[in-house]
Amino acid sequence: MGITFKKGSIVAVTGGTVDKPGKFASSIQICKVIECGKSDILVCDFPKRSFSKFFKVPKAICIQIVTCKDMVLSSTTLKPKIGDLVLSFASSFKKEKDIFTGILFSITYSEGNPSKCKILCGERFLDSFYDDLMVV
Repeated sequence: MGITFKKGSIVAVTGGTVDKPGKFASSIQICKVIECGKSDILVCDFPKRSFSKFFKVPKAICIQIVTCKDMVLSSTTLKPKIGDLVLSFASSFKKEKDIFTGILFSITYSEGNPSKCKILCGERFLDSFYDDLMVV
């Protein structure tokens, strides 16, 4: 039978682009359900924009997104500790993406919060911002 969609639900509408050689690049659009039909649902962009319009999509290409207030309020990212294997990523809008992994060697605190750190990557130390780390 499939998922039962309800008016007001938030869904991810899947889609994509197929090029001449047949390569598929997927895409997702977040929408709010306005009305439900037998095989289709009427949705609009979420969050709603000034130029949003309603459009009909097949239920088969939709994934319902369920959020729980308690889960959202209690969830936090894992804080890296010295000795952890971490992935460092540049959170800026630079064209080149600087991503590397290594062992968190030291943390510099500024104004009571972790600020910068040194990561042992092979035989050299690389600098990173603490907020740009993810434990792997």
